[in-house]
Amino acid sequence: MELRKIVLATLAGSTLAASIPAFAHGDDDDGDWREHRGHYRHQHFYRPYYAPQPVIVERPPVVVYERPVVVYREPPVIYQQAPVVYQSAPAYYAPAPAYYAPPAPAYGPNYGNSGAGYVGGAVAGTIIGSRFGRGEGRTAATVIGGVVGALVGNRLATGY
Repeated sequence: MELRKIVLATLAGSTLAASIPAFAHGDDDDGDWREHRGHYRHQHFYRPYYAPQPVIVERPPVVVYERPVVVYREPPVIYQQAPVVYQSAPAYYAPAPAYYAPPAPAYGPNYGNSGAGYVGGAVAGTIIGSRFGRGEGRTAATVIGGVVGALVGNRLATGY
């Protein structure tokens, strides 16, 4: 059994050794696909030939117009008596006067100047302003936010 393994291993090794030149690649190839080991293949590159399209000339059709036949004659006159219709005379009245309510104000309702807009806006502006800045800048942003919030809150509350 041992001899059989040695013979098979030797046979496989010799077969591999004999096939190595088949896998070899020469280093003399410079990447030119038209060249092989110094011999040039004679290559022909042909441009496609497009035959010119045939020129078709069509003459416009000949159109012959005949003069229309015009016949002048008087239209027929039919005399008939108008129908008689009896109706009462129409009564015309002046239109009734229309009274309209005065238009609503365009600036919105006025809820008065109760101060709720100032207070609500100042609170909202102070909360929003305290989110910005650091140190003294945060204090300034809080004060400015309160003032601007009070003005905006009053405007929203009064509708102006």
